[in-house]
Amino acid sequence: GAGCVILVAVLWLCRNQIQYRVFAGCIAAMEAFEKAWPQSAYLANVDYWIASSHYSLNDFKSTIKVTQALVKKYAKSPKVPDAMLLQASAYLSEGEIAKAKSTLQSIVKRFPKSEQANTAKERLNAIKKLG
Repeated sequence: GAGCVILVAVLWLCRNQIQYRVFAGCIAAMEAFEKAWPQSAYLANVDYWIASSHYSLNDFKSTIKVTQALVKKYAKSPKVPDAMLLQASAYLSEGEIAKAKSTLQSIVKRFPKSEQANTAKERLNAIKKLG
């Protein structure tokens, strides 16, 4: 329907904005999409893009807030493991090593056969080597 067409347009806009590093515009466009189509099947993806844009702006607290909400609200979404990896990266950027490790361990436990679990294991090993 119309929501899907609009989402494609918003994603195209964001892809171009990200290419030119205009992340704030992408966040605004995605938030407008969420308000206009609150029942869209794509909201977990939209939230992930919002969180990724916040991360690219070094706004790690907002990244954590958005990814926490995504994981809670869309627990069965295939975007959850990616959101958790992004959240762990934001925790690391904030110096919250224990929270990053806990998030990475949760990925390994909840999604053991996933590519994200392998990435989480690599990051846990890297953290361990740093001491």
